[in-house]
Amino acid sequence: MTEIMPEGAIEYWDVTTRTYYERREDGMILSRPYNETENAQADAQVNRLALVDRLLRASQANANDAAENAVFLTRSEPTSTDLLSQMQALTRQSTRRSEELSGLLRLVLGRLESTALVIS
Repeated sequence: MTEIMPEGAIEYWDVTTRTYYERREDGMILSRPYNETENAQADAQVNRLALVDRLLRASQANANDAAENAVFLTRSEPTSTDLLSQMQALTRQSTRRSEELSGLLRLVLGRLESTALVIS
């Protein structure tokens, strides 16, 4: 077990196995599974990373949305097919914006127990 802990460390939290290690003064290493609080903190960290990743990807998509919308606005006489296509694009964009807002709210409020859209 000594290879699990970094040399010289007194405490070590292994996030992969969710195991806590402690080096005693005599050099002996004790281990135990994460407790309820530590598991909740680990879950929150995983959820935070997922939310941030989702928001970064959505941010990149926003630039594409703006470019596509700008192209549509240059059309002087859009066809009904053009209008239907734009309406579908705007609906997708709106859905993504609501997902972004939910993710941002979770981050701002520190509600990291989940990545769900609805905060209860």
